[in-house]
Amino acid sequence: MNKKTALILCLVVLFALGGIYAAMVLKDKGSEEEETDPALEAAGDIVVTDIDQTTIMFLSYTTASGNTLDFEYTVLGWKLKGDEDYPIDNYLVEEMVEMLCSVRSDRLLSEDSSSFAEYGLDPANISATMTDSSGNTYSFRIGDKHPTTSKYYFNV
Repeated sequence: MNKKTALILCLVVLFALGGIYAAMVLKDKGSEEEETDPALEAAGDIVVTDIDQTTIMFLSYTTASGNTLDFEYTVLGWKLKGDEDYPIDNYLVEEMVEMLCSVRSDRLLSEDSSSFAEYGLDPANISATMTDSSGNTYSFRIGDKHPTTSKYYFNV
């Protein structure tokens, strides 16, 4: 698969993240849901990530098949690392960053990794890593689509 095809494939899959209305984080099978703030639960909006997207300088994206794309933010916008002259749709990369910086969920579960494989999180269908201007790194795993809710399993 050439670099252009891999880039297009990865951009399309990441753009599909816009369809994720809420994310679920795993818990052990059979264990009870953790207590959540009743105000958040009533609103159906649990904050999973709340990151200032204007500070994100690097985005790395890997598919389950191992295709990886690394993007770096420059004064000229987002660039593909290793091929800075490759034309990037900055809007799509900005959308990806925005979505990962503000993930919401209607249900928050335990983060115990013992059953990640069951939900498509080990290995993840999509792995993304972002680094901000202070050097903080944020890692995400996007797993399978839930068969009845059409939402995706998500782990931070």
